[in-house]
Amino acid sequence: MVIELLKIVCVKTIGDSFVKDGYLNKQYCSDIVNSLSNQLILENNTLYVLDHLVNTIRRIIYLTNSNTGRNIDFRIKNRRTAGLIKNNPFEKITKSIETIAVYIYDKNINSFETIYVDLDIDDYLYIIFSLFPKPLYNLFSKNIGLIKFTIVGFTGFLVNLITLYVSTNLYSKLASYEFATMLGSITSFETSLLWNFLLHEYWTFRDRGLKHDKVNLVIRWIKYHIGSIISLFSQVSIVTTLSGYLHYPLYLSLIIGVLTGYISNYVFSSKITWRR
Repeated sequence: MVIELLKIVCVKTIGDSFVKDGYLNKQYCSDIVNSLSNQLILENNTLYVLDHLVNTIRRIIYLTNSNTGRNIDFRIKNRRTAGLIKNNPFEKITKSIETIAVYIYDKNINSFETIYVDLDIDDYLYIIFSLFPKPLYNLFSKNIGLIKFTIVGFTGFLVNLITLYVSTNLYSKLASYEFATMLGSITSFETSLLWNFLLHEYWTFRDRGLKHDKVNLVIRWIKYHIGSIISLFSQVSIVTTLSGYLHYPLYLSLIIGVLTGYISNYVFSSKITWRR
C-alpha cells in the first residue's frame, strides 16, 4: 500500500533549519510523506519500514511514544531496491545530511497534526550514533552510560586543568610556589570531582530514578569520593610498579594506569554510588 497524506508526526531534530518556531509546516510534511511513499508501508494499522531506516525510526517512535503517550506498532521489512536507497531520505528536502524526522500513522486522510518533541542531550547522542556504521551504532547505543561517563570525565579533566593553573597562581601570591602547587592540586582535584559528581547525578545516571534529597546526595558524594580515591590509587600503583620497578616506558604505564583507574571508577560509580 502506498502511503497517502496521513496524519503526521513531525519531530524537530539536529538538521532543523527548515523548522519555523519549532514546527514543520504542512507543505514540508506533505513533501516528506511523498518522498517516503515507496519506503513506508501501512498495513492493518501497522507501520512497516525498510531495514535501512530501522534505527532512525525506532528512535523517533520511542521519542513520540514517551512524549505524547501514543503507541505505534512497528515492524521491519527488508530493503527492496538497493540502488534507490540513501542513508538519509530527508536530505533532499531539508538540505541537511543530519536531519532525521517524521512518522506516520492514522488513515484519516483529511486530518493533519504536528507534534513537537523536544530533544535532550541523550537524544542527540543517539541521533549522532545513528549516522555511524551499524556495528558502531550498536556498540555505542548499548553503552550510552559509559559514553556519557567518558564525556563527563573529559570535561572534568578540563575543569581540573584550568582550576589548577588559576588556583596555583593565586596561592603563590600568599605562599611558596611548592606549597601553592600542592594546594592548587588539592583544589583542582576537589573542584573537578564536584563537577563530575553533579553531571553524573543529573545526567549520566539520572535515568535510575534515585532520590535527590540532601541525605542521599551526601551519601552518594561520599561514595563517589571513595571510588575516585580507589581509581587514583590503582593508577598510581600501576605506574609505580610498571615504570618504577619493571622499567616499562612511563607513557605506557600511564596509559594502562589511566585506563584501569577509569574502568574501576566507572564500575564503582555504576554498581555502588548510583546503584538503583
